Amino acid sequence: MSNISLILKDLRTQKDAFQKDVANDLNIETNTYGSWERGNTEPPIDMLITLAKYYGVSVDYLVGIENEDYTKSRTKNDNIASNKKEKILIDIFRELNNAGKEELLDFALFIKTKQ
Repeated sequence: MSNISLILKDLRTQKDAFQKDVANDLNIETNTYGSWERGNTEPPIDMLITLAKYYGVSVDYLVGIENEDYTKSRTKNDNIASNKKEKILIDIFRELNNAGKEELLDFALFIKTKQ
């Protein structure tokens, strides 16, 4: 298994997505994406670029050259969340007025202290 395959699987699972979800988003066959994750084949360079944009990382990170925390290279607000639950919370937070945001933050801090 290549570094690319391990990195792709890690990025996908952190997004809380299935292979078929990513494949659909990228307009490719599920078995093609699965083959990349299993290390049977590697994505062509044009798809590496697409994958890097999709996951919000650099191509260098995908191929294992850069050992950065991939969240540092994210630029789009939608890529801030690493899974579906975080995205839902961020979307809800953005829709609240300032008072609602303060109340949600206070509640989150309260919950955190109970753990």
